[in-house]
Amino acid sequence: SSPHPVTWENLTHIPGLPRPSISLSPTGVDLGGAVTVRCWGRHHNMRFLLCKLGDPNALQDVELAGDVAEFPIRCVSQRDAGNYSCQYSINSNQPIWSEPSDPVELVVAGSGPVRHPHSHPLEPGVTV
Repeated sequence: SSPHPVTWENLTHIPGLPRPSISLSPTGVDLGGAVTVRCWGRHHNMRFLLCKLGDPNALQDVELAGDVAEFPIRCVSQRDAGNYSCQYSINSNQPIWSEPSDPVELVVAGSGPVRHPHSHPLEPGVTV
């Protein structure tokens, strides 16, 4: 039978399971480019879950016989920018998960606020 569908609402955490690690390669990407999110932990045969913080629908999971999972994001759009974390389960028959990893931020060129490198701060007391 297939594993239960994973949603934020049914995640049960086990205190004491070590947090997984997470990295981006590359850390910044242009629109339309590709990036890979890697998650790894200290166990084998883990099921990993990738979460985008603030977006309960941005969930991807993968089962593998190892300790590293890769989540490729191809043709990156501005919607992909943000902070990601991952979790793992060591028993795919029960939706019990580790605490989330520390977040990493995916920076998509052209998706942030416009910065004017030559703008000057206002002098004190000057009103606009």
